[in-house]
Amino acid sequence: MSFYNTIELAGDQLTQARTQVRSQEDRILALFQRYRLSWTPADVLVYMPARTPITSVRRAMTNLTAKGLLKKIPLSEKTRVGYYGKPVHSWTLS
Repeated sequence: MSFYNTIELAGDQLTQARTQVRSQEDRILALFQRYRLSWTPADVLVYMPARTPITSVRRAMTNLTAKGLLKKIPLSEKTRVGYYGKPVHSWTLS
């Protein structure tokens, strides 16, 4: 769990933010484990609660990658086209 406290939260607000990050990471990891597919952050966003920012999904996926739970697939191995017609990375379970 990594909440990057760039907005200097403290007390209950900081605790709540850290809990939310843990919950997002758990939910995303569960998607990968359940479906055993490769996913882009935009793919994952569809399964997150309404109003979840895509930046939060990207942060959670990066954290899970750093923990060795997910693996980023190089564009040379699997190209996906994103919303803006540009190649995007996808991730899979490690």
